[in-house]
Amino acid sequence: MRYLIGLVLALLAAVPAAQAQGTWEEPAVERLAWPEFETFQSEREFRSWVRDVRAMQRRFDERRSRAGLTPQIIVAQAVVDPGECNPLLEDCGFEEDAEIVVTGSRVSSPSQSAPMPITSITNNQTANVDEGDIVKRIGDYLLVLQDGRIFVANFRTMQLTDRIDVFRRDEHGDPIGADWYDEMLVQGDHVLITAYSYTDDASELSVFRLDQATGRVERRGVFLISSEDYYDVDNYATRVVGDQLVIYTPYDPEDMVDRRKRPVVRRWVPGEQFDDRDPGGDPILSVDHIYRPVFGTFNPVVHTISICDLGDLDDDRLDCESTGFVAGDYAEMFVSPTNIYLATTAADYRDTSSWNVCRAVRAGWQVPEAAPGAVFRLPLNGRTEPDLLSVRGFVFDQFSMDEFNNRFRMVLTWPSITCGENWRSDSAGGAPMNLVDQSIGSFMPEYRAAPDRRFTSLPSPPPGHVENRFIGDWLLYGSRSRWGSPPPNPEDADDDEHYQPGYANAVPLASPENLVRLDLGHEITRLESLGGDAVSTGYRDQRGLYISYIDLGETASVASQQFLAGTYESENRSHAFNSMTYPERNGLLGVPTVFAEADSGRRPWRSDDSGISFLRFDATGQLASLGTIKPRQEEEAQGYDCEVSCVDWYGNSRPIFIDRGVYALMGTELVEGQAAEDHVEVLRRLDLTGEVPR
Repeated sequence: MRYLIGLVLALLAAVPAAQAQGTWEEPAVERLAWPEFETFQSEREFRSWVRDVRAMQRRFDERRSRAGLTPQIIVAQAVVDPGECNPLLEDCGFEEDAEIVVTGSRVSSPSQSAPMPITSITNNQTANVDEGDIVKRIGDYLLVLQDGRIFVANFRTMQLTDRIDVFRRDEHGDPIGADWYDEMLVQGDHVLITAYSYTDDASELSVFRLDQATGRVERRGVFLISSEDYYDVDNYATRVVGDQLVIYTPYDPEDMVDRRKRPVVRRWVPGEQFDDRDPGGDPILSVDHIYRPVFGTFNPVVHTISICDLGDLDDDRLDCESTGFVAGDYAEMFVSPTNIYLATTAADYRDTSSWNVCRAVRAGWQVPEAAPGAVFRLPLNGRTEPDLLSVRGFVFDQFSMDEFNNRFRMVLTWPSITCGENWRSDSAGGAPMNLVDQSIGSFMPEYRAAPDRRFTSLPSPPPGHVENRFIGDWLLYGSRSRWGSPPPNPEDADDDEHYQPGYANAVPLASPENLVRLDLGHEITRLESLGGDAVSTGYRDQRGLYISYIDLGETASVASQQFLAGTYESENRSHAFNSMTYPERNGLLGVPTVFAEADSGRRPWRSDDSGISFLRFDATGQLASLGTIKPRQEEEAQGYDCEVSCVDWYGNSRPIFIDRGVYALMGTELVEGQAAEDHVEVLRRLDLTGEVPR
């Protein structure tokens, strides 16, 4: 081993000075970008650019093929000439006498007018911007999306008033339509269900209308919007702002060369035979609405934002306009009441995968510095043209962005990679953090490299998955080492789990240098806004769940903590949490929980029902547990079958607060409760799979 290491070091010493090696820095890639932030000027220009991208990628593929290597297997080499070959992009042939250090598999890194006020029971990121969820309210009715069906219940009488299939049926009575029914939105009396259909290669928008006099729902139509899927394990693809529906969809540029394959919106007609060669419908994205890439990217994607007017739903129309932005495959959308933001980067998995990067480093290339990126801003007023803010790196998730008091704030990161002997990262450090806090006026109609003064460096959190949240004038962030389940006991922990007692960093945005470290004593499973303050949940060990109330006043402090012994969170999404703050500044919060540690950290494919744990907090931030509402332990309802969308990717349990009322949705059971001084009392239960009165 020592001889091998010495050989590698000697060979590397003979290589010319290390070169930067981000994929976006390849001359062939850089040439495929424009310095001006403009749309494609013609069909010819767009098709020519796609051909050039295809040719560039083909050249690299041909070199890999000549090396005799499949796309999935990489044989790492000891030395190459970096002036001829970039190991990050290509499988550069190794010299005949060189030692083979390691073999491995290629892996991917995780990857108008003023809006009308929105009253929502969803735990939305931003006020007056509603997000798709599995439960919504219209008047006296709760609407629940489960099993590809809408269940309607009058929450005042706790009676089931209707149940309707979102999916359709063919002439034989078999289900047709989308494969998964994911998100529900409401606007007025209209109910909108978004889904994805692999058969139609389209996002499906089903429109229903609720009759508030009877509690009945009628189908108004189904619209199909061409797309290449939109599911995100964390973010939500749809938003409603006023009477506008916002939908994010990505497209492969090569698929858009043929005009007939470009995105369209069309109304579904019973009995139609879909032809992907000529889908028909109204085009919603032309090349003069696609902004050309402002930085090079090896695998470009057309990230598309569609804005649809919901004012014409009564006329059975859906008019949408789309805008596309070309960048790498990483993208996150954030929507404020006035703007849509899309954070993008030039990088792809080659630049962030420690295996790929370390393989290139051993060949004489440098670990890439943070990739160039841009936040594209699309105003919702329909009159202002899109613009951008240049950045470096990428965001953790949608919660890494915020708009407040006419300022845009975001947190950016870039993988910290230190390459060890096995050509993989042996770095145990947390992710580097950079804060951007700019006025909206800083967004420009042109791209220039982001200056260093735009970024404020922040302390790295402990290693693990980062949770972050902007709340008013504060930024909070911290981390956890696992998906969402408790960390192992210290004596059982593996070396690579890096568990430490957790803390949160609270950053006052007016003076980031006055950062406050909050020692929570538990990891951070979630950070949520709570009436201007914050709440964090997490674990110290496997004994149960800790909940911390964080007071965000003139300074930040932990006001109180509550320990729920033998209780564990079961859903990771932001919508699983909910709270209500009353005028007296006290209130209630709830979160889905289970009582077996093995069931915690709910994966997206886990569809078992959870209970709902409720807590009370007072005006000083003191927490008190009110216990848990548990689902009824009964056999599956007789005569009821799930036919479509039977895996609950978006979860199935929610705490719901309406005025002073407390409700718990657990799968297809709705429970009305009442918060007493020291417990929550069950008043009534409703089985949504029961018989619908006619």
